[in-house]
Amino acid sequence: MEDDSDIPKGSKPVPYDIDYLKGFSRLPHKLLRQGLMRVNFTAWESRVFWSIWSFSWAWDRPSCYLTYRQLASVTAIPLRHVHATVQLLVDKNIMRVKRAKPKSKFAVNPNVDTWDVEFKKNE
Repeated sequence: MEDDSDIPKGSKPVPYDIDYLKGFSRLPHKLLRQGLMRVNFTAWESRVFWSIWSFSWAWDRPSCYLTYRQLASVTAIPLRHVHATVQLLVDKNIMRVKRAKPKSKFAVNPNVDTWDVEFKKNE
């Protein structure tokens, strides 16, 4: 726990202590602007997508190896629903999976032009 003795009673510290040295993720602009900002993920799809992203691209790797149980644990999605959620993302060509035991190989498809989704248009 941090020492907050220098903070006056009744005031709240400003949360500016983000430590980029402990890690951060770079996102390609095309993926962010033409893909992620315009696609409607379900809550579970979003959790799975960002989990796979954080275990792969966030570490400068194109893919990662995880068990479905690990994916369920980090996303807080019941294991029985993780398989279906992953399959939805695969069907939309947002993610690729090579199933294997004990761990499957997961990868985010960075080519937004090949995603099979309806993008939000300007209204």
